[in-house]
Amino acid sequence: MIVAAHSGTRIKFLGQSTYPLDEVLLSAFSLLGITEIPSGYDLKTLKEFIYLKLGNFTTEDIKQAFIMVAADEIKTEIKNYGRFSPAYLGSVMSAYQVHLNKSLADKKREEDKIALEKEMTWTDEEKKEAADYYFQNNIVNPYVHFKETGQFTIHFYESELAYNELEKRGFIKLSREEKEEIKEIAVIRFKEEQSFEHRDNNFKKSRDIKQIQSWFDSGGIKKYCYTISIEQLFERMKNNNENF
Repeated sequence: MIVAAHSGTRIKFLGQSTYPLDEVLLSAFSLLGITEIPSGYDLKTLKEFIYLKLGNFTTEDIKQAFIMVAADEIKTEIKNYGRFSPAYLGSVMSAYQVHLNKSLADKKREEDKIALEKEMTWTDEEKKEAADYYFQNNIVNPYVHFKETGQFTIHFYESELAYNELEKRGFIKLSREEKEEIKEIAVIRFKEEQSFEHRDNNFKKSRDIKQIQSWFDSGGIKKYCYTISIEQLFERMKNNNENF
């Protein structure tokens, strides 16, 4: 039986988790046909890797990634050879990220097209109602959840839209200096993710660093900045006991 490294808790990813980590790992082992559960030390190392390196994924993402591997829908650069190592897990999630990026891009293009077609026929009142509905469900409710639990649940890929809405409503007003400070924090986060080394020096990085760096340089940093800006706003409002 797997024992959770953080008993009674779930991973605090950017997206809200539904499945406990133990359940996700057992599911992954079953999907891959791994009957020998990793030792206590190896399992602890695996969980530490997940907490430190895969914080941008939800447990649903991890479960879905291994379903796709089992269905041969995504390919990994590293094979497991019957062992479930951090390097193999990183390879799986890297392949899943590529799939996710493409799926999200395709979905956004389709949604933008539909929204544009619909917006052309919307009245000003309907536009306001839609904006208020989005604000309540995608910003106010996540803030209430954050205030109550400390969990930040605005997904990484939704941060730009949420940031723009907060800025339009006057909740976020950043000076050039503040934006530069946030950008520095974003760069530090990115570098920390790429500099992690396994404690026994046997860990091999499984992600394509050039691919991630290219993504980061081509605009990924903006999503880090949007997310950090909203997190800081939520934290400041929580500390001041403020509400939207």
